[in-house]
Amino acid sequence: IELLKEKFKEVTKKLDEVQRELATKEQLLRLSQQEEQRALKLESEVEQLKNQRDQVLQEHQEKEKLHRLVVEQKNHEILTLRKVADESTKKIEQLRTDNETTAATVASMQQFVEEISKRLKDTEAELLNILQSRQNNRVSKKSETRNRTVSFQESSIPKSQ
Repeated sequence: IELLKEKFKEVTKKLDEVQRELATKEQLLRLSQQEEQRALKLESEVEQLKNQRDQVLQEHQEKEKLHRLVVEQKNHEILTLRKVADESTKKIEQLRTDNETTAATVASMQQFVEEISKRLKDTEAELLNILQSRQNNRVSKKSETRNRTVSFQESSIPKSQ
């Protein structure tokens, strides 16, 4: 019986040890399962973050493409506007040149017209002088002719009367 008691104590002791080990292992198992749950949760979060990162990178690439397109379009618009500005500047310069040429031509023509007007007035004055001179000559010739006619008539009338 003593032996059995001792054996019972040993077995009980071993049983207690096994139960403690079992409790420790169960606790470790629960901790391991909790850690596994956390790991799964973290893996899920990591996967979500990767997806978000990929989405952000894709959006960034799309925005870069759009930005490049906008920059190209704006550069094209700038070049077109510069070309239009250059052409407009050339046209303005041509118009200024044409305007200056026209002004010079108008001034030249005005001077020419003034000279012609002066010559015309001079010619008119000369013509008037000539006409006046002719009229004076006619009047004078008529007077002479009258005087001659009168003289001739007087000489052809017999003196006896």
